[in-house]
Amino acid sequence: MKIETPDTVILASDGLSDPFDDMEEPNQGFSLECYLESDDPALRKNIADLKKTWQFQLVYEVAQNFANHGGVKALLEEYGTLSMEFSHIDVPEPFRDEEGRVGILLGLESEQIPTSITGPAGDIRLVSIKILTSQELQYILEKGAVGRKRLAQLFREQGSHHLSSLDRNSVV
Repeated sequence: MKIETPDTVILASDGLSDPFDDMEEPNQGFSLECYLESDDPALRKNIADLKKTWQFQLVYEVAQNFANHGGVKALLEEYGTLSMEFSHIDVPEPFRDEEGRVGILLGLESEQIPTSITGPAGDIRLVSIKILTSQELQYILEKGAVGRKRLAQLFREQGSHHLSSLDRNSVV
């Protein structure tokens, strides 16, 4: 799903909160959806193949991982933020390391987008995706949960919050 705002474009998953067919009681599938908000002006154009953008690639990979894991909502409730790494995402250095890995931080709060919405069978968690510089990814790998928490604080102070942009400097 693609949503254009005055200053950004939001790409979001669609289907993680669809009801599971094999359950009798009302449900919302995994009870979450993920999204990436970017200020990249290229996303505003009529892109012939949106699937080739790094933003779409990240949303797709995160959604696939959420579906395969099945328990991400509980992890987010326990830890607040999560981090992941991916290979084969088409981004320039400094957003990928020497091995080609790209890091992301999940669950940062937005000033405009709520962290959840109410669905017919309960809350649906809206999970932000923020691309990390290779330095920020290394910081998380070294510091773990403390590093994720510190980066979230630094992104708030920087004013970038959950926004994914290739046009920013590392906060560490």
